[in-house]
Amino acid sequence: MIGGGGRTTGLHTVVPVPELQLLRLDHAPALLAFERENRAYFAGGAKQVSP
Repeated sequence: MIGGGGRTTGLHTVVPVPELQLLRLDHAPALLAFERENRAYFAGGAKQVSP
């Protein structure tokens, strides 16, 4: 199951949907931290595939 934490009702699994928000200036610190972690992860662990 994707996301986890869902509940089953009959044949369907109900999974909570995250709330989407427009990007605001007060999101900047969290966004910058995410970008830095993401770039560091891929710079250190991802291998580029040759064509």
